[in-house]
Amino acid sequence: MRKLIFFHASWCPPCRFCEKQFIAPLEELVGAEHIERVDAWKEPHRAEKYHVEKLPTVVLLDGDKVYMNRTGAIEIDKVAEWLKGEKIMDNCRPMELKDTVEMMNSDDYKERFKAEYCQTVIRYGKLKYMLERWDDGNLNFNPTCPRSTYNIQIKAMTDYIAILEARAVMEGIELPK
Repeated sequence: MRKLIFFHASWCPPCRFCEKQFIAPLEELVGAEHIERVDAWKEPHRAEKYHVEKLPTVVLLDGDKVYMNRTGAIEIDKVAEWLKGEKIMDNCRPMELKDTVEMMNSDDYKERFKAEYCQTVIRYGKLKYMLERWDDGNLNFNPTCPRSTYNIQIKAMTDYIAILEARAVMEGIELPK
């Protein structure tokens, strides 16, 4: 059977975004038997088994064979079709900053809000990944700011993402899928 394993952590804003915008709707389409959620901090051995280096990560399994290991957003319709055995996915990739240009240039403030949210989540993920590589001694450059500055930045980004999520609920803005 094909299934999706969603690696996340409770403290991770991009994980919450992916759960709400991708994983929960996908589960409604394909059924709970195709979706497994794994807290990578509580089950690090599972994350290691599937070479999960960043969160959130989606691993697609076809039986015991890893079909895809992807960090970030997924295309729900394509993944649903694959999980149901209907097709092989192509061009399924995480959202990037360039994917938000059309939303950011919209006359509709809600679309601009969505773009701002997506951009912040993407930038948070990239900064978090850089800090993880720094901690592991795997950066290919020497940062000029002290680590404490980056710690303040990542905390501010986490708070800002939470504020944007709250505003989206209050203003009736459905964040992008």
